[in-house]
Parts: sequence; C-alpha cells; structure tokens
Amino acid sequence: MTLQSVIITVMYRQMTVGKLSQTTEQVTENILCCIEKLASSLPGGWNNVRSAHVKVQDTPAVPIYVSFGMIH
Repeated sequence: MTLQSVIITVMYRQMTVGKLSQTTEQVTENILCCIEKLASSLPGGWNNVRSAHVKVQDTPAVPIYVSFGMIH
C-alpha cells in the first residue's frame, strides 16, 4: 500500500504538507505552517494570495482560502 501525500497549492506553488497516516491535528499544523511560508515567499505576501487549495492524490482540490480582494 502506498502512502498518499496531502499537498497545498498557493499561487501555483505546491508543497507536500503531510501523509494520510498522520492525524488531522498534525496535518492541520503542517498546513498552517507551510501556507504561511508559501505566502511570505511571494512579493507582497498575503496581499497577493488569491486562493489556497488542499489536495490528496486522485481527488479534486478543495479551497481552504479564497480572497475576493484586488491583487497588488
């Protein structure tokens, strides 16, 4: 059996944040940490993030953050 990864995508940048074998709390903590890193690596930081999605292999991406503001 292969372990499936949990992946987040912020502005076309992807990062693996966990495995399905981890607890919900562990994956949530990883998502929060990694999404902050991804956002801070962008020029303008969070002001330029329009959306963030979580995805597991062979599933549709699920939005976890959507901004309706203007991009700077």
